[in-house]
Amino acid sequence: MLMPATRLATRLRSRRGTASVELAIVMPVLLSMVLGISDVAMTTVAKFKSSNATATGADLATQAANLQNADMTDIFAGALNVMAPLPSAGMGVRITSVAATGNGSAIVHWSCGLGSLQPLQARAGFSKLANGDGIENALNMSNFSGGGYNYSGTDISLIQVETTYSYTPPAGFVIKTAQVMTAAYIDYPRQAGYVGFPWDGVTTHPPPAPSTTTKTGSTTLSNGATCNYAY
Repeated sequence: MLMPATRLATRLRSRRGTASVELAIVMPVLLSMVLGISDVAMTTVAKFKSSNATATGADLATQAANLQNADMTDIFAGALNVMAPLPSAGMGVRITSVAATGNGSAIVHWSCGLGSLQPLQARAGFSKLANGDGIENALNMSNFSGGGYNYSGTDISLIQVETTYSYTPPAGFVIKTAQVMTAAYIDYPRQAGYVGFPWDGVTTHPPPAPSTTTKTGSTTLSNGATCNYAY
């Protein structure tokens, strides 16, 4: 038996009304989920990029035997460029050369800081990496033989790069406050036992080895970074 046209029309309108009500109830939930996923995804991307920027800085800083001020500025720029298309203005970066002294300890050879991360003091004692590990393991400064510890020579160093990055997702629906991310990475010089800085560019004027330094100095790069160094 066919349903009268008026009754069919009424039932269709009723179904459309029910669907509209259901959509009105579900839509806010779906929208919240989408915006929440967007916040989490963008924050994850920011953390991934800041970690990569840290590793990039360490990689660039260890490729040459000696660095001029312009080279150091380029290293900072290379690390910050990894953050694109995210803003890098809020990122703090510190690049530090740590060297063994030959007596079982280590000192800061030089350190450059940009933004919220200030440079470490040159010739200051250095015992722990940013991740809390002891420096003696990273530099392999001593070995046990002949009934005691024999300290390694002074031609041993590493580069540590630290970053801090504050990021707030654009939507800010679920994550409403700035997320502060920190990262640290170490790498080892590839051309010599240490990376000399600052260098004047003259081949016969390499920066002194860490073990021979007695004084400290400071310089400011063109990007505003401050560097402390031993000479």
